Amino acid sequence: MAVVKIKWTNSPSSMYAANAPNFAWVSRAEGGERRQVSEFMTCRETFIDRLRKQIESNNVVVPKNRVAFLVGRAISYDCTKITKERFQKRFYEDMRRAVRIANILEAHVGWTRTRMFATNGTPTRRNAAAYLITGSAKWMRSPHLLSLYALIMRMGRFEAYDNANTIEGFMEITKKICNKQLGGQGLNGDRNWMRQTQYCWLPLLENVNTVYKGFTLKRSYSHKYLKQDSGFSEGIWRLAKGRTTDLEVKNRWSELKKTLKLKG
Repeated sequence: MAVVKIKWTNSPSSMYAANAPNFAWVSRAEGGERRQVSEFMTCRETFIDRLRKQIESNNVVVPKNRVAFLVGRAISYDCTKITKERFQKRFYEDMRRAVRIANILEAHVGWTRTRMFATNGTPTRRNAAAYLITGSAKWMRSPHLLSLYALIMRMGRFEAYDNANTIEGFMEITKKICNKQLGGQGLNGDRNWMRQTQYCWLPLLENVNTVYKGFTLKRSYSHKYLKQDSGFSEGIWRLAKGRTTDLEVKNRWSELKKTLKLKG
């Protein structure tokens, strides 16, 4: 696997030793390396909000021609060498499956395939691992798509996806995971988000140009349209449940659901 050099800018405490991947944004390649340009965080919507702030301030330092970010995991500082090796091997397998899932979906809609790269060490925590993920810029087309993409990066913890080879097989396995017929290392919270949003994944990916027709990045992420009282929580769940605060997107999605006779 190719290794990408990262200039780490994290504080030691910013990658959480949590049972979930952490996400952090990176810059465009500069002089043979990329800079880490956000802290690590586990919340998908907080991660998306860091991109939104760059866009709204006209200071976008992440690549615009592709999505690129770090996915990291950390465990206890005082773990044994054997525990660390097992953790790193498991995390690699989780990420390999996540990329596999993304590739199945991307092949279905004809998008550029997601790739995974090793990085030069870890961000200040000695018992951690991080990979660089790159993929089609279409995943950044809206907060809802980016939220789904980040969820996919967590779904690799469900080992059953090793058996997914086609889009039909992937959706069948997803259905069984959501119904708890298949297990895995994934958090029940992620299983819950999957269960509530799975009906809209393919229709959304297949109709991106309908739902977001004419939208620039700034339009898609603008607080002028995503009107929320506090924080930022615009993700795939809000779209799936008809609760997006972007009224134009809400109306377009509602019409698409009627046309396709979607239930969810």
